[in-house]
Amino acid sequence: MSKVIWGIVGLIIVAAVVAFFVLRTPQTTPSSTSSRNATTSPATTGVTTPAATTSTSTAITAKPASTPTTAATSSSTQTAAKVSYTDSGFSPASITVKSGTTVTFTNTSSQSMWVASDPHPIHTGLAGFDERASVEKGGTYSFTFTKVGSFGYHNHLNPSDTGTVVVQ
Repeated sequence: MSKVIWGIVGLIIVAAVVAFFVLRTPQTTPSSTSSRNATTSPATTGVTTPAATTSTSTAITAKPASTPTTAATSSSTQTAAKVSYTDSGFSPASITVKSGTTVTFTNTSSQSMWVASDPHPIHTGLAGFDERASVEKGGTYSFTFTKVGSFGYHNHLNPSDTGTVVVQ
């Protein structure tokens, strides 16, 4: 009798997993292109700018960014914000920006950086918010946040280093 019960429990678990993947709402993701030494075009959402020693990067096509500012502010004209990745983690660990703001993550640490949305390791918290490559010290990754909400992120190579971007 216990084998029958375990068989039924197993079928229920399999059905639940299949239902999760079949019934979940598909998220639209920007098309991406990979190339060696990617450059920023006027229509980019996520852009990796490698350090001098990095050979692979990723560019994701979307809206253009305007003139950068030095820090996240509550200004209605805010179009850019900066986050540093240091040996202590992301700084600031949490920022609030307006929708349409491009956030640039700069690696100033002695470790590689690979910015990705939570949860680790599947990065499905915000479609397209995944660097998909690591950059060394001096490298950058930029992403334009157009969806309102609170989005956790981490360094894929050191997932205990986390941060949050709140988009209003």
